[in-house]
Amino acid sequence: DTVIFSSGLLAEALSRLDTKKREMVYLSFFQKVPQHEIGRRYGYCRSSASYHIRKVLGQLYEEMEGLAHEE
Repeated sequence: DTVIFSSGLLAEALSRLDTKKREMVYLSFFQKVPQHEIGRRYGYCRSSASYHIRKVLGQLYEEMEGLAHEE
């Protein structure tokens, strides 16, 4: 699948994540895969998958903040 972003900062921040983290974001927010399914894919329970997704979102936010300050 191809995802087109209107935010260059978001696209850049996502590109800096490792593949597993990018996939988790993609599955959760673009494919609307339930967290228990994401957890099963990566060997987590639902609550652990939720934790990892929230953690990745925090990393994305920090990356975007850093990139915004570089400009």
